[in-house]
Amino acid sequence: MPSYMTVNKIGADGKICKYDVFKTLEQAEARITELHEMPGYEGAFIVDADAAAHEGQRPFQEPTHFAVNVTTKSVSVDPVAIADTALRVATKEWQKALEELDTMLSRSEEDAYNAQPVEIQANYPAAFRARVVEKETLRAAKPV
Repeated sequence: MPSYMTVNKIGADGKICKYDVFKTLEQAEARITELHEMPGYEGAFIVDADAAAHEGQRPFQEPTHFAVNVTTKSVSVDPVAIADTALRVATKEWQKALEELDTMLSRSEEDAYNAQPVEIQANYPAAFRARVVEKETLRAAKPV
């Protein structure tokens, strides 16, 4: 497994935007030598990917989760970026689940049901009523 990475460029957001991954420190040092000779890459540096890992995630696996400190030439985990990614994933999963329920029970069917008095709703099939409750429960659990 690769263990070293070169941080070649840093984005405006302070995150890694260009990098290379190497198995050995010698390979990474050779790349740094090349980069330092190229205009715009003078600030490139090496990171021990294993040492910088957070919960088993190395910086090159998800570079947007790691902030760069150009002064110390290091990277560190950015908990806000991790939380943002987790929220995006949870929201997509939630939307997919709601879309699946919408194919089984359309919004118009649900609205028509909810417009009925409780006495009439009780006459709807149990499976239909269960879908309505399932959709209401899912909407209440929307990620924020």
